[in-house]
Amino acid sequence: MESNQCFICQKKLKLIEITTHKCKCGHVFCKKHKEYNDHQCSYNYFQMNSNMLQKELIPIITNKVNYL
Repeated sequence: MESNQCFICQKKLKLIEITTHKCKCGHVFCKKHKEYNDHQCSYNYFQMNSNMLQKELIPIITNKVNYL
């Protein structure tokens, strides 16, 4: 069963807060600690975004322009 308290300050959370303030690191936080930089998140967002961009971006290769 999931905890109904903030992982940092142990504040009791409402049901809506438990479902909406769950972080990718697997813990539940209150409004004050929900941002990843407020609770020293262990999830690597930089690596996730880097991998996503490598998969989605299409390299653009152009032909060399010959001048007259």
